[in-house]
Parts: sequence; C-alpha cells; structure tokens
Amino acid sequence: MTLRTTVSRFLKSHYIGIAFGIALLIRLGYVFALEDRWYYFDTVHYDTAAKSLLQGDGFGKSLHFHHTYKQYCLEPVYPLFLAAIYSVTGQSFLAVRIVQIFISLLYVWILFLLCKKVHPPSAPIVLIYAAIYPFFIYLTGLLYPTLLFSLFILLAIYFFVKYNQSYKLIWVVFGAVFLGMATVTRLVVLPSIFFIGLWIIVFTHQSWLRRILHIACLFAISGLMLIPWSLRNGQVYGKFTPGRVCLSETRHFDHFVAVLRYKDYYKVESFPGRRVRFDLEPVGQSMLFHYFLDETYLGTLQPVEDISIPPRGYFGLIIKGGNPLYLPMATFEGADSGTIALGGVTSIREFVRSPKIEYGLEGISIPVAEEKWEHKIISTWTDSITNMEIFLPDPVSPHDVHRIAFLVGLDSLSLKANGYMIWMHPWLEADLWRFQGGVPEKDIKFRDIGRLENPMTLSRLIVKEPVRFFTHHVFVEFINFWSPVISKIKTDSNVSPYMNVVSIIFYTPILLLFLLCFVMMRKQWSVYLLLLIPIGNLSLFYSIFFTQMRYRLPIDGFLMILGAMGLTGLVIPFLRGLCVGKK
Repeated sequence: MTLRTTVSRFLKSHYIGIAFGIALLIRLGYVFALEDRWYYFDTVHYDTAAKSLLQGDGFGKSLHFHHTYKQYCLEPVYPLFLAAIYSVTGQSFLAVRIVQIFISLLYVWILFLLCKKVHPPSAPIVLIYAAIYPFFIYLTGLLYPTLLFSLFILLAIYFFVKYNQSYKLIWVVFGAVFLGMATVTRLVVLPSIFFIGLWIIVFTHQSWLRRILHIACLFAISGLMLIPWSLRNGQVYGKFTPGRVCLSETRHFDHFVAVLRYKDYYKVESFPGRRVRFDLEPVGQSMLFHYFLDETYLGTLQPVEDISIPPRGYFGLIIKGGNPLYLPMATFEGADSGTIALGGVTSIREFVRSPKIEYGLEGISIPVAEEKWEHKIISTWTDSITNMEIFLPDPVSPHDVHRIAFLVGLDSLSLKANGYMIWMHPWLEADLWRFQGGVPEKDIKFRDIGRLENPMTLSRLIVKEPVRFFTHHVFVEFINFWSPVISKIKTDSNVSPYMNVVSIIFYTPILLLFLLCFVMMRKQWSVYLLLLIPIGNLSLFYSIFFTQMRYRLPIDGFLMILGAMGLTGLVIPFLRGLCVGKK
C-alpha cells in the first residue's frame, strides 16, 4: 500500500473528527478572546428576565419600550435558556458562550446529517465549511436567541426530511415540536408551519386520510407549543400572541411613512394646508404639545425630559431667512390676555422685532435675507400660552413652511432670550428645540404620543401605500437581507471593514452556488422544497418588516447545503470529463 493511499484512507475515515476538532478549537479561541460582557444591548432584556426568573419574579419588568410595556414583552425561550445556565454557574456570560459552543457543534453535526440525506456527495463539503464558517463561529459568542433559533429550525427540517423517506408519523411529531419551539423563539417562522402542511398535501405520496391525519398532528403539536406563552401574553397584555408583544417594527413603518412624506415634500409646489396650530398642555413640570394642520390632529410631542417652561413667559415667532416671505396672521391665546393676533384687524402692536421683520394689519413679512434663524418678533409682556396658530398664504411652498417657528417660554424681553421653539416640518411632523441666546441650540428628545397610540400598522401601510411599500421598502429590505455587505448593525462601534471582507469572502460563494443549485434541481423536488421553506419564509417575512445580517444566519446552513450541491454539480461532471478524456 502506497503512502498516498494510506493518507487518503486515513483522511476519509477521520475527516469528521478532524473537522469537529478544528471547529471546537476555533470556537474556544473565539469565545475566550471575548470579554465577559454583552456587546449588543438587546442582551440586557434577556439577561434581566433570566435573573428575574431565578428570583421567582417571573420574567420581570420590561426594558424594551418600557414606557409602554411594563412587563417583559419579548419571546420566552432565551431567558429560560440563560436562567438554566445561571442556576448552575451564576451569572457568567462565558459559561453561556461555552454552552453555545456545544450547541454550535450540534448544529454542524445535524447539518452534516441532513446533507447526507439530501445529497450525500455534498456532505463533506458542508461539514468542513460549517466548521470554519465565520458567522457560525460568531453566533457562539452572540448572547441572542439566534443560535437556538437556528438549531430548532434545522432540527425541524431534518425530521421532516426523514418523514419524507418513510412517512412515519413519529417524524411529524418531532418536526412539529421543534418547529413550535422555533416559533416561540422567533415568531417570524410561524408561516413555515402552514407551508409544511401544504407540502404534506402536495408532495407526499400517501392516502388522503393519512395526509390529513399528519397535518392535523403537525398543527396540533405546534399549536400546543404556542399556547403557554400566548396565554401569558393574553393575561398580561390582552394579546394572545405566541411571540413578542412589543413590536419595534411599527417604528420602522412610521419612519417609512415619514420618509415618503419627506420625499413627497420635494415634489409638490404648494403645502397642503393653511393653518398650523399647537395646543400647549401643562403636565407636572413639563408640557405636551398637540399639533394640528387645519382641523386635523397630527400628533402630540411629549418631551422625555422636563423642559421647565415657566408659568408665564414671553412668546413670539422666529423666521429663517431666504426668499421674501409673507404671513397673513399669527395668533397666540393666553390665559390672561385672550387671543393675541399679529396681522388682521385685531393686530396687536406691542412686540419687539428684528429689523427686517414688518408687521401690522396686513400681516407679517420679511424681505430677502440670509438663511439664518435670526428674524424674531417677541411679545413685550408675559402670559401662559395655551395655543398658537399660523395662518399661511395661499399658495405657500413646503420649503417656506419650514422657515416659520413659534417661540414660547422665553425668559426675557430680548432678541437673545432663552426658551423653546417649535415648528411643523413640511412632511407633517413637528419638532422641538431649545432656544439659547437668541438662536436654536439643541433639539429636545421627545415621544410622539399621538403616533404611539395610533401607530402605522402593516395592514394600514399596505392600504395607504401599496405600490411604494413594496418597491421602496420590501424590495430594499429583501436586497439587504441577501447582501454580503453588512449594514444596519447598531453597537458601540461601527461594523469593522474586516467583517465585510469576511462576509464577502465566505458568504458570497454560498449565495452564488445556491443560485447555481436551481439548475441542478431536476429530481427530488419534494426534499429541496423542505429546505427552501425556511429560506423563503425568513427572507420574505423579514423583508416586510426589517432586515439585518443576523436575521439571515438561521438559513445559512440550508444555503450551504444547496450551495454545496451546486458546487458538486459543477465539479463532478468536469472531473468525469477529464477522466474520460485521459482514457
């Protein structure tokens, strides 16, 4: 026996052990190189809930949208996982990461077994690549539910592939259990339950009675897995959902609508309204600002911090320079003075003003001036203002609306006073700033209560903007989901350019070979569709809401299998052609 043959047989019989040895060493090195802390803030939510469970206080208080949700409102699986580890090791992120190393190795092993069932020639490639794949290594140190979620989806598909080979009910049971666990870990995978039910109807070759029985078993067992958390959410929040109650996606929908308004602002010649009004409502030491366009209520600004508007203060207008600007009238309603008007037949003249501002019965105007917030008109007496209103000319450009702001709570009769300014953006959102030394200095953080109480939902958005929602949002998010370039990660530092290099080097071949694999899918469509179900589910449904790189990682294993199939489908015929040519 030659040395080459001996080495070849050794590698063939020991490559599994070698691959897992390499995978273990890399993951251990990575985990021990990390600090014993969290790197992404969402870990705090799960960590706090886990510690609360160990203290016997249930899942505890919410840190996620805590002003709206008082109790823990995310999924339950990862806090339970952390609590189980903390109960043995104490609060040690290192211990969690070590456990996740072995979960990662289990994931690689199941992925290898799955590939052996789907396409045996590709299994060694998948094993080696999964062992060194940087993002699978990255997941071992990520204190998020992503790794558990990935494992549950993989196990579910693995058991349904086994079911496809024998049609035994036991594999439906196991698949449904893990699919239910995946759903309670991340609700986004819920549609896969129904897609797999449809797959059983269309692609299994058995009697209709057995198909119906197996689908009923799938739905029943998966449903049982979802009931406990649904009941808890129903009891705490009145929402019977098996996943998270606090959906940050509504913020993205509101932001998307705001972006559309912002884009539309540049397209229209005339602002769609004639009166901008703010009602002021004192609340404790702070103030609520309700804003309206004509008679339509748009929202309510609630400063996050107390802004200390004095009970009585000076008030007025500030106008940004630019082209000549004319306003028919502005009114202020005070607790003592009644309605005070600038412009119109009841115009009050007791104001101080910047040199270029002119006002009287005919209204308020400024000529061409430098584009700075320096043209002010301020009352000569103090009052507690309850509402302020600007009457706009017809027509008025959206840009000119952006140049007009109210001043309120000024501390002195001076063009360099301190106080607050509030104004309406042309895209129908209000803004609040501090006014220091006569100039805008700092925007004030606030919550828009009106929008929080009436958020933009998915159904409303689709009805309101059906075409632009899919062309400007879903399509863009879908591209980002599949992109090798990492974006939208919020942490204490920007994404390292090296991470993008790693992503391009290791993920791009998987993506390209995955696309090539579709050419190879001429047989066993039923098996391949099982792998495509979670791929399609996560890519499409995350795209409806919001995408990040880590949202794609749970399906990278399936992409890896299909990509390896594309590679072997390309290489093996080429090698055969070489062998035939030599003969």
